[in-house]
Amino acid sequence: MKSLIIFSLGLQLVWLTVFAQDTHTIIAGVKHRQQSLRSVSYTLKRTDTLVTGDTRTMTGRAIIELGDTENTIGIRFWAQRNGFNQQTIVDDRMGYIVDTLLNTYKTVLNPTDNIFYSTTGGQMIVADLVKLDTTGATNIMASQDGQHYYLTLTYPDLTEHDVTKRYKQLTIDKNRMLPVFVRKHQQTLGKVQDLQFQISNLSTSQESQYDFLNLSFLQFYKQEVASIASDSPLAALSGKQVASMTLSSFEGVPSQIQPSDGNVILLDFWEVWCGPCIASMPKIQALYDQYKDRGLKVFGIVHESSQVNVSKQRVEKSGLTFPMLVGNETSRKYFHVSAIPLYVLIGRDGRIRYLSEGFSDRLQVEIQLALAP
Repeated sequence: MKSLIIFSLGLQLVWLTVFAQDTHTIIAGVKHRQQSLRSVSYTLKRTDTLVTGDTRTMTGRAIIELGDTENTIGIRFWAQRNGFNQQTIVDDRMGYIVDTLLNTYKTVLNPTDNIFYSTTGGQMIVADLVKLDTTGATNIMASQDGQHYYLTLTYPDLTEHDVTKRYKQLTIDKNRMLPVFVRKHQQTLGKVQDLQFQISNLSTSQESQYDFLNLSFLQFYKQEVASIASDSPLAALSGKQVASMTLSSFEGVPSQIQPSDGNVILLDFWEVWCGPCIASMPKIQALYDQYKDRGLKVFGIVHESSQVNVSKQRVEKSGLTFPMLVGNETSRKYFHVSAIPLYVLIGRDGRIRYLSEGFSDRLQVEIQLALAP
């Protein structure tokens, strides 16, 4: 079956006739090409027409890497929008918002699609470039000219939100078999939202174009530690008496943590894939070396038992000498471990004196206060 499609290029109308079955061939070709990629880098010009009637244009750069990513968005990336000091970086498990002017960074555990909207760097990511998404489309039309294929995907109305006329258009470079232009359109109560992503300087590689395994800013930048919300379950632990608990060492030997034994105890919750955890470990080791003779005990605790062997290798490589334990679901829930690194400082009386999601220099001050006669 043939379909006749009209595309508007400036003031010129181009009439293109294609066979409907070509749609599936084009999509399969794009996905096959994407599966062969390791990484892509590009510059982007993005033009947004918002429901307010305002139009904004932004430009920037990005590197996207595929592979065995374990995060919820399925890609690693580095991105920066021009005119901003903020960079957004997502590796296998964590996201980072880096300020190159202040030399600081924030962490985002288990980043979701929200990172594309909430950070300036994330706004530069075109996921369809590396993972063509046709999910939910009710109709797909295709056409072509000498250099490009054109796909138009239409989607059903979201009547409960008064969202109509939803479609996505992609321009596919025939030589690369990758999108070089993406347009996302919808209307809400008759008002248009239209997002256009123009990709240029596209470079593909079978090698990594950014070292996601060695994030240098973790060593040289300071982590911004957000205050724990006063109404959160974690904050409610402050001042509470901590019960004794028994956890296994990395070698499987039971080890007991005994608050109220007259020592100050620091619990360092971490995982081997957590960059900030690894970056702060030398600081924790230094605190342990400095204060252990005055009554400070430090326990490192991981909860991913499947990663114990790799965690053991990391500990040996880092030269850490304080005990390492494997937590369980009880310890995870007891200390409300939802963001790491998490530091829990327990005083000589067995009560929690200090909590921090992320390393802060304040930890040393709190240790000194806890050890004071």
